[in-house]
Amino acid sequence: MDMRGKLSCQMLAGLALGLIVSFRAQAAEFDQSYPLFDAVLKNYVMDARVNYAALKGHPQELGHYLDQIASVTKSDFRQWNEKQQLAFLINTYNASTLRLIADHYPVKSIKEIGSFLSGPWDQPVVKLFGQTITLNTLENGILRKDYAEPRIHFALVCAAKGCPPLRNEAYAGARLDEQLDDQAKIFLGTGSKNRVDANDRVVYLSPIFKWYGDDFTTKAGSVLNFVRPHFPGREAKVARPRSRLDCHAGRMWTNYLRGDLRSGLRPLSSRLHSHSGRGRALWSRKRFHFGLHLRNTRRDGCVPGRSLSRSGLGRQKDRRQSQIQRH
Repeated sequence: MDMRGKLSCQMLAGLALGLIVSFRAQAAEFDQSYPLFDAVLKNYVMDARVNYAALKGHPQELGHYLDQIASVTKSDFRQWNEKQQLAFLINTYNASTLRLIADHYPVKSIKEIGSFLSGPWDQPVVKLFGQTITLNTLENGILRKDYAEPRIHFALVCAAKGCPPLRNEAYAGARLDEQLDDQAKIFLGTGSKNRVDANDRVVYLSPIFKWYGDDFTTKAGSVLNFVRPHFPGREAKVARPRSRLDCHAGRMWTNYLRGDLRSGLRPLSSRLHSHSGRGRALWSRKRFHFGLHLRNTRRDGCVPGRSLSRSGLGRQKDRRQSQIQRH
């Protein structure tokens, strides 16, 4: 090989090395303020609604951000603190969902994407740590598995009216607690999705609290204990148990509302207040298969680890009375 050939090889090797170093530096110096995704959200999200037509017409901004996400290595990610990791994963989930819908737009509902056996959340659309995974894997296999943070359910976009609103700013580790608390207050302050009946002392909650009940009870002892601080002032006072005796007497009840993809959530019949609440069809955020919730009316939050329906309390009372009669 002549001198010119050797110089060319050296130049190519140097260029390749420079690209590798640049790639690693980009991942290591990842901007934790998320300016690219923040700009996308501010440009295309208005009042929690996404302009998918405009997003589909200008995919470069979102595409550039997703490329930036894909460049982050697992070793660099592990050097971040927990808040930074959570913000990164939440933004990754939301950006990947926006991309999925924009790529298939126009669609009337996200459930139209994919097939009956493999819905939108089972599509391999998330490029993360050198792999391509599904939204389900990101949520259930990483976020819910590795982080004890139930407030993620107020932040992850599911593209349905009944779900928490999509924030028009990116999540950032430095402000994550503030942002998640604000999302919780907005969601629980929306009367069509969650409300407190002061007269009957009944709390009506989104089925999200039913589907992911274990996440909330693990954190706070019960769903009601978790949601109480996030309700608006007056409703939070009503939701607070008056005393341990009132809790045992079943003074505070939790009803779960019924979900609807297009029209949001509709409250169940008030007649459920005095019934055990037989199965009602609720849509699942994951596959939108219809399933039965065998108990829509519960006493929840008074005593950690204990939850009974009204009929259950009634059976206990009957047993106590029969025991008294026998003695």
